[in-house]
Amino acid sequence: DKRAKMRYTPEAFRKHIFFRYNMKLAGWPENIPFRNLSSRDAPTIPDLWRLIHLAESGGLCFTAVTREELDAAQLNIANAVPGPLFPAPLPKVPRRDIGSRKPHFDGCGNFVPPRHERNGPKSAAWIGEEVADSESMGP
Repeated sequence: DKRAKMRYTPEAFRKHIFFRYNMKLAGWPENIPFRNLSSRDAPTIPDLWRLIHLAESGGLCFTAVTREELDAAQLNIANAVPGPLFPAPLPKVPRRDIGSRKPHFDGCGNFVPPRHERNGPKSAAWIGEEVADSESMGP
């Protein structure tokens, strides 16, 4: 079809590519969110070069859709787009000042040092999956 155009919003891709032509974009890398490549929050330059290399080498191509994939895309739009819709969220971490002391001042505005020094260990803000997996395995 000479009028076919690539669509980068999930709704438009599902409607104009996935359902109309019964085609999906296979080979899209999992770590690159599916979005307009010229938008403000587009992938980085190395990611764009990776997509270009995949397209030129045949790793990124359109393939036919099965009936099961069409049914799954009807239920959830994430089943129609080739890559993740959003980047993985960062873990929620608490405020950085929890447990730290607030400065105190006397009546004249002079700093009053704390009575006891607290130099105990501080744990990391979050533990990555690799570290958690290695710790759960044990020695």
